[in-house]
Amino acid sequence: MRVSFNLNMRKFITFVLSIMFLSISNGQVIQAQENNINDSQQDELPDSSEDQEINDNVDDESMSQQISISFEEFVPYANFINYQYQGDQVYFDAQDIIMEYSPDSNGIFQVTSFSGQEAIAYVYQIRDTGFYELASFNDYYVVEDLRYSPEASDNDESLILPSDLTIGSSFSSGYNKEKRRKVSELISSYDVGGQTFNDVLRIEEQAQEDSGSVTYNYYFAPTVGIIVIERTASDGTTQRVLQLISAQGSSQ
Repeated sequence: MRVSFNLNMRKFITFVLSIMFLSISNGQVIQAQENNINDSQQDELPDSSEDQEINDNVDDESMSQQISISFEEFVPYANFINYQYQGDQVYFDAQDIIMEYSPDSNGIFQVTSFSGQEAIAYVYQIRDTGFYELASFNDYYVVEDLRYSPEASDNDESLILPSDLTIGSSFSSGYNKEKRRKVSELISSYDVGGQTFNDVLRIEEQAQEDSGSVTYNYYFAPTVGIIVIERTASDGTTQRVLQLISAQGSSQ
């Protein structure tokens, strides 16, 4: 009986140890498999920092989009003999703009703006670098070619529209570079007075008035030039202060 008991005990102990060994081994295998799965999942997960960098690049690219249309398509007052604008009578009066001298070989031309009893002559130039105002003449009541006058030939000039129409880019305007403008967007279609214009360029200008900081938006349409000027007050209210009524008579 003693021998049989010892033999059975040995078998029992061996059996128990075998089960324990298998349990430990299986636990190690399961843990190893879980670790491998976790490692694989971590490898498959995208790197958030890389995603952020990609998104930033996309944003940068969208903000720096180059408009494919040439700036010359948006130059105002150059393609028609007569432009008529309706003003809000507060910030702008009605304007009747007439081409007097067409662009010469250097892109210099002259128009006159009639508003009420006031007449102002403007000399402009189209260059490779943009569209410039060279001079303006108040109290202009006698037709005269002022394109080559001393006032239009000095270094005082104002950049109205740059040749670089990259979305988000900024430029200085005004004779003293006192105005800051930005190429804001290209609008696929824009309605003015029942007429739809395609590929409309919006130029944004920040200004300071007695009432506070205001924003002016200038809308340029191909061939026609300026079709609308909007004013956004410091309280966020927006109104059209000038809009095109008609453009007549090709100057080409």
